[in-house]
Amino acid sequence: LAFVVAFLAIIFALQNASAVTVTIGIWRITASLALILLLTLGLGFISGLMVSMPTIIQRNWTIRRYKSQVNQLEAEIQETKQELAHHQQLLAQDREDGSKQQAWVEDQPLREAPSQPLLAETVELDINAPNSEIED
Repeated sequence: LAFVVAFLAIIFALQNASAVTVTIGIWRITASLALILLLTLGLGFISGLMVSMPTIIQRNWTIRRYKSQVNQLEAEIQETKQELAHHQQLLAQDREDGSKQQAWVEDQPLREAPSQPLLAETVELDINAPNSEIED
């Protein structure tokens, strides 16, 4: 693209070689029409670049900040994945231990209920009977 633009500029300069006088304030410049136009285009390009530089710089800073945030979030994702894998491993171990305990309980023989009461003597309470301790 730059080659095409340069080629067109050379053709333009060869076809517009006549001298032109340009007055800017107190200055008077005499040069070829092509040179004056190319200088004007160059000054316009530089002016436009200077006007747009703050926006370009701000955009680059924003991009850099976003890249930093992306890197930080990717690191957090990796850390979260590692924590998840660790917790899944612990859960699998707990399930394995639980199934071993359940298998142990299922393997134990059932005991029969005792034929005698657990207390040596059974006391019957009559809730309608007057309480002698309270009446005193």
